[in-house]
Amino acid sequence: MTRRQILKLTSQQATGEAIGFYEWINREGGLYTFLFSHPHDYTPVCTTELAEVQKKIGDFRRKGINVIGLSADSVHSHQYWLKDVAAVAGSIGNVSSDRG
Repeated sequence: MTRRQILKLTSQQATGEAIGFYEWINREGGLYTFLFSHPHDYTPVCTTELAEVQKKIGDFRRKGINVIGLSADSVHSHQYWLKDVAAVAGSIGNVSSDRG
């Protein structure tokens, strides 16, 4: 992505709150941002991978790395799927959707 595209990237958090990627990076601080995506909620590999990232979130933060996930699934789908992820990880942070 170009810098201009990143500055304009917007999405919705799993909470339904709108989020601007660039504004989120600035708000979170950190030296780096790890943006990862997954194809669909409720797939076994995506659930375990996101859970592993969540388990290591403290390590990322200590190294100055912001972490945010992006998926094409709806906010409604995320809200239910994140309960499964939390059962594996113990807790969960932000996951954004490019669909309402």
